Amino acid sequence: MTNFQMNVKLFKHCECMKTNYLFPEKCKTIGWILILFGLVTAILSNEDMLPNLGPTKAISLIPSEKTSFEEGEKVEKTLSFITQNDDWTDEIANVAIMVGFILVSFTRLKEEDEYTINLRLKTFSWAVKVYGILFILTQLTVYGTGYLLPLLYFHWLIFPLFIGKFYYEIWKFRKEVVSDEE
Repeated sequence: MTNFQMNVKLFKHCECMKTNYLFPEKCKTIGWILILFGLVTAILSNEDMLPNLGPTKAISLIPSEKTSFEEGEKVEKTLSFITQNDDWTDEIANVAIMVGFILVSFTRLKEEDEYTINLRLKTFSWAVKVYGILFILTQLTVYGTGYLLPLLYFHWLIFPLFIGKFYYEIWKFRKEVVSDEE
């Protein structure tokens, strides 16, 4: 037995590879609640129907340029990791939506087997490809400030693509199984 064959055999029998890193079933409901909360919060915030949480200081991972003024004249430009955030509502909505999508996407099904694990992998691969194509098309066809709107939603897009395709394929498979049993 070669060294490579021994490594493959060890890899197949390693306990850590058998661990499934999906969330428990109840997380799916929590995920949908978070998505709904985030979407409603984002819509109401966009329509100025929510109270402003007020300006606060925030830590930025990318430093922003600060200009200090003295009697109307520029004195100094500095880079700072501390910035001013006008309202936290958008951040709360975005985080709720993203956490919700992650929970819904990676929650275990009641009957999780090799078929669903393989389907999950294929569907995620499909979602990444579609996301890439849509992103490239947007890059090549949308210009100016109109580009900001699709860009705003692109960071979420892969999850609805995955969720829609995965549960559609599960529904189709269950429908075929029921029709075969009849």
